[in-house]
Amino acid sequence: MQATRVGPVSVGILIAALVAGLWTLSSPSSQQVASSGFDIDRAMQHIEVIAAEPHPVGSEANERVRSYLIGTLADFGLLAETQSIRLADPFGPGTVEVVNVMARISGNDSTGAVVLMAHYDSTPDTPGANDNAAAVAVLLEIGRVLSSEAAMDNDVIFLFTDGEEPAPRLGSPAFVRDHPWMGDVEFVVNLESAGGSGPSLLVQTGEAESWTVEQISAAVSRPVVSSVLTETTRLFGEIGTDFDPFLAAGVEGAHFVYLRGGSIYHTGRDDPGSVAEASVDHHADNTLSIAQRLGDMDLARLVPHERSTFFTAFPGVVVRYPASWAVALTGLSLVLTLGALVLRRRDGHTMGQVLRSLGLVA
Repeated sequence: MQATRVGPVSVGILIAALVAGLWTLSSPSSQQVASSGFDIDRAMQHIEVIAAEPHPVGSEANERVRSYLIGTLADFGLLAETQSIRLADPFGPGTVEVVNVMARISGNDSTGAVVLMAHYDSTPDTPGANDNAAAVAVLLEIGRVLSSEAAMDNDVIFLFTDGEEPAPRLGSPAFVRDHPWMGDVEFVVNLESAGGSGPSLLVQTGEAESWTVEQISAAVSRPVVSSVLTETTRLFGEIGTDFDPFLAAGVEGAHFVYLRGGSIYHTGRDDPGSVAEASVDHHADNTLSIAQRLGDMDLARLVPHERSTFFTAFPGVVVRYPASWAVALTGLSLVLTLGALVLRRRDGHTMGQVLRSLGLVA
């Protein structure tokens, strides 16, 4: 019996899908946001300082990092505030002081606040250069950029949380539960990493998924998005990041993470030398572009409770359609295929000839 071979059309589709997938998941080129005033060299210098040594919650090293954050924000003219909570020490007996650091740029005619968030603590076993000094460095540099420009309409809050490592989260639930600024929050961007390189991927959104992806597609120069990623994450419910408490509170947002080289995650090898500059730059492109777009938008018009199917087809090109179309498109494809089969069979072709004529087998 002769084996059935895959036809040329099927091969072409598979190759195109493979090329598109590899292209979009390749490491982004660096200096994507240079024109915005973001300085990648400054960001990399921040990483060197923050990730000089392990700095878990409650440690003297973490206090050093916190002082650096407060001082750096002051250099930009941003007055930092702190929120202190004493909670059970996740790494030992007794209690530990958890300290969130926040700064706010007030808008001219605010319809709500956009929060840019990253945790600044590490586990005891790693300097945490990627997880999460890289994200902290991105926010510091974005703080410099935005504080040097004319204020936007909406407020921007920089939230550096403490005690994200390990579960349960400590700093972000305290902000959501107790801080008075929480009442103004309409959208949050959270940055994380579980590797040392790769693109900054959208892995979570709130309920207004379609609206969020629309804003990302319009604002970001090279978004890497896929509803497969976000739906897979949604199946897990809470995945153990600072983004979870905001989602539970009904706040909309976007969670970005880069993942390649995950073997360094929570190890001593997560040092400044392991950080890919292009990945930091991509984090910055996503975050700054979204902040600038939402900064002048009426956040009261944010559309909740929408789902969509979306994916990055090629760099800078996002295909997006309502999730409700998926069944209809699948049905249409089946109807067209069956119609072609019936017509071919009616003309006296064998099934093998029909399939070959459609390019499905050879």
